[in-house]
Amino acid sequence: MLLMKLFFSIPWRHQMYILDKIKDVKEALFYVHKTIENGWSRNMLLNMLDTRLYEVQGKAITNFDRLLPVPQSDLAQETLKDPYNFDFLTMREGYVEKELEDALTENITKFLLELGNGFAYVGRQVRIVVGQKELFMDLLFYNIKLHSYVVIELKTGEFKAEYVSKLGLYVTAVNHQMKHQMDNNTIGLLICKTETQSQMRPSLGNKVGHISLSFSPKDKERLTDKYMTDTANEYLKGMGIIDTQYLIVRHNDREHPHCHIVYNRVNNFGQTIKDSNNFRRNIEVCRDITLSRKLYMPQGKENVKIERLREPYRTKFEIWQTIKQILNNIRSWEELRSYLHNQNIEISFKYKGTTKEIQGIIFLKGKYSFKGSAIDRSFSYAKIDRQIKRNISPKQQETLEQTLQKPCSDQSKSLNDIIFSNITNRLNLLGIPTSNTTLEC
Repeated sequence: MLLMKLFFSIPWRHQMYILDKIKDVKEALFYVHKTIENGWSRNMLLNMLDTRLYEVQGKAITNFDRLLPVPQSDLAQETLKDPYNFDFLTMREGYVEKELEDALTENITKFLLELGNGFAYVGRQVRIVVGQKELFMDLLFYNIKLHSYVVIELKTGEFKAEYVSKLGLYVTAVNHQMKHQMDNNTIGLLICKTETQSQMRPSLGNKVGHISLSFSPKDKERLTDKYMTDTANEYLKGMGIIDTQYLIVRHNDREHPHCHIVYNRVNNFGQTIKDSNNFRRNIEVCRDITLSRKLYMPQGKENVKIERLREPYRTKFEIWQTIKQILNNIRSWEELRSYLHNQNIEISFKYKGTTKEIQGIIFLKGKYSFKGSAIDRSFSYAKIDRQIKRNISPKQQETLEQTLQKPCSDQSKSLNDIIFSNITNRLNLLGIPTSNTTLEC
């Protein structure tokens, strides 16, 4: 809840910029803290994001913690920057890697200052032999503080996984062929161009998605932070929301456990994460997760909090609630129509072509209308009709069938008597006094 409050304490546009450009949760929170602490405007935040303040302060993405001893790992992490700012270069549009390399070596003093303290220039296009193959490293430096060679590979295009493999080959070769006993392991530095993900899909309107996952209070004891995070990750995978930045934040402001997921709809490969057909897919994924994790599944609409529903769902639920309360006691369509009319709900029938055969039913309240089966599967015309017939006692059913077999004039009078009798019985049940009056045709 604390993280959620912190994140939503900055303006929505600030949130969108951070989610669009930052992939790591800790880094995102760093910018949230800095925005609050310094009162950054949107332009100031964008500037700090573009200069990558967090990573410049020693947070470049590395594998040092796994491959280097702890002292060297920490120092290396603090030494390297991301990004490196080469604004001191004057380059033509569409420059190639050799031109960048030439420009950097011509401006070696400025380049060394940008790299940071302790870097010594060794050479460019440094030759190494791997097997029978001759390879050339773009730039080679030695860092006096780290006591390590630093291999720099320059790429003018977007990041590709194959660049890391090639850089790894250079690092291994330097370790075997150039590193002395007093030297620490060689470090590889890949410098390439990259874009923010939103720029990959400039025409996409809504670049940020938001989902709320709610759980039953009956599962509260099981829902540790880890359990909820694992469940949310399983949900994201099921929904196809993968290879993108996202935040999972738990909320404790309601009686039911729940979490919010905010994610970037432009994934790491520049592809749009589609949100069409999400409603149907969401139902399937939630059902599968509920069953596989043996979470509590409420029956019907037993725990719905109507005051928190938005339109048209609120009106839809009100109609469902009203019909559900009376359906098992209604003995005729006229009785149902009359009762619903008093609750500001009207009934409309759908007929087959130009015939009088009823095919469906529609319920209307205010400006909203719903098919019966859309409100509840048991509210289709056929199922309500069967329920009304079940509600009629055997004696009433027999009387009704006999009435339908009588001549038309007698039949109309008998039907009126039955309707009147039904209404009278219902009014008496509701405590409303009636007088002995007979309906005439």
